[in-house]
Amino acid sequence: MEELLKRDDQPLLKKESIISDLRLQIVGGELSPGVQLPTRYELERTYGVSRDTVQRALDRLLEEEFVFTNGRRGTYVSKYPPHLSRYALVFATHPEEGVSAVGMNSWSRFEEALYQQALQFPPTPMWRLSMYHGVGSTINGEDYRRLEQEVINHRLAGLIFAFDPVSLRNTPLMQDDRVARVAIVTSPTSVPEVTVSMFSFIDRALDFLAARGRRRVAVLSHRESSFPDNVYLASGVAARRMMMKRYWMQTANVRTAASADECVHLLMHPNQTERPDALIIDNDNLVEHAMRGLLAAGVRVPEDVEVVAHANFPLQTNALPVPLTRLGFDIRQIFNACFESMSAQRQDKPVPSCLTVGAVFDTEVESEWPGCAAF
Repeated sequence: MEELLKRDDQPLLKKESIISDLRLQIVGGELSPGVQLPTRYELERTYGVSRDTVQRALDRLLEEEFVFTNGRRGTYVSKYPPHLSRYALVFATHPEEGVSAVGMNSWSRFEEALYQQALQFPPTPMWRLSMYHGVGSTINGEDYRRLEQEVINHRLAGLIFAFDPVSLRNTPLMQDDRVARVAIVTSPTSVPEVTVSMFSFIDRALDFLAARGRRRVAVLSHRESSFPDNVYLASGVAARRMMMKRYWMQTANVRTAASADECVHLLMHPNQTERPDALIIDNDNLVEHAMRGLLAAGVRVPEDVEVVAHANFPLQTNALPVPLTRLGFDIRQIFNACFESMSAQRQDKPVPSCLTVGAVFDTEVESEWPGCAAF
């Protein structure tokens, strides 16, 4: 019985061996894009298998887009096989967990903006994008297992992590040097990075407020007051001869974003002897709650206070009857920087350890996907 089972396994094992061997020849460049594969008869003789086994192996490679058929002319290596053209956007969390601005969930506005723009990504034969969720929190989830198989079987050209992938350092996702990797992060990590410049956000916000004659600056931040960005902010305020009292720098956790309502209400309450005439909100998960605080305090915007609020463009936030100026980062420019980094990696060109995306006002955001040198 055991011997019979072994004989039954032979065609399957041989099929997998053919798939693996041809795939490696394609990935390694021995069979380059557009080249014709050996005929089925030649493959039968090379591998010592039946025509049916060869056909099943080619069907798999066809399904994986490593090859294509041209009628009776034969089978060819794809012009854009997956190891040269398919990229994965990898999230630590799931969109089903909700946006943190409406509760204590872990899916942020930034992740939502990435997700929405990935859905609208303009695919080309050389740049195709798919998404995987819940990968950072566990290596046992369905998407992780699926992604791991894609990497092991050379079906991806690159990985874009929407988080620091340090927890994955000992997994197959990080071990194949032929796969380009980049992480969208705010602090150094083990792979090339793309980050946003909060320094440019601060400078542009302060310049905007100073040009409107505002002098008393308050900040609602998701960072502690000792964070370098806030140190830079204090220096920028002083350089522009503006004023920012320490207790005008308030912090709200994005996981409990509703606290921003009471925080801003207290900050701008009519009983305060001195109130700010400018408010900077540096995280879009806090914006709606902060605006409710202004409304509760009876503050007129922009007459009493000018508001500059962070945004992840082109994602639209919930509309509130408060006029504010949106300043933030174009997610499409972040994607472009990721593709430029991965393109350099794949061409063995010098790769910057970090590419930085600057802040833009809503009036500066392009309606179409901005051009990218990698495309």
